[in-house]
Amino acid sequence: MPWTPISLPAFIAANLIVYWTGWTTDWKLLVGVLVGYVIFGVSYAVKHPVEKPPLDPIALAWMLPWFLGLAVISFFGQYADGLGVLPEWIDLLVVAVFSIAIFFLGVRMALSRARVQEEFRHEEAEAAADPVLAEG
Repeated sequence: MPWTPISLPAFIAANLIVYWTGWTTDWKLLVGVLVGYVIFGVSYAVKHPVEKPPLDPIALAWMLPWFLGLAVISFFGQYADGLGVLPEWIDLLVVAVFSIAIFFLGVRMALSRARVQEEFRHEEAEAAADPVLAEG
């Protein structure tokens, strides 16, 4: 199992906390995250191929619907300048159901255990071959 029983309730709770901060805060948070992704993408694109760790964009693709979904729910929600379209308590149910769907989408799109172990072995071999890294 790639996840533990506590991880799903923790993910729901984290998304509720983001929702409860309200639209006024959430849109700024989401813009900041998107700017961070752009900076990461540009940085990754301009690095020399030898310096680049392997990146599987498919493993990150679940994050876009997650951020967009939280933004939409927050925009129509009850808190901090949200439109208040979602009725009380229904909004919390919407966040929980959405969180469950996104959680399992993320689990499904995660890198396989074999791929992660392969990358760790590769990094350990590189570190062992580098005298500076091998000392520390």
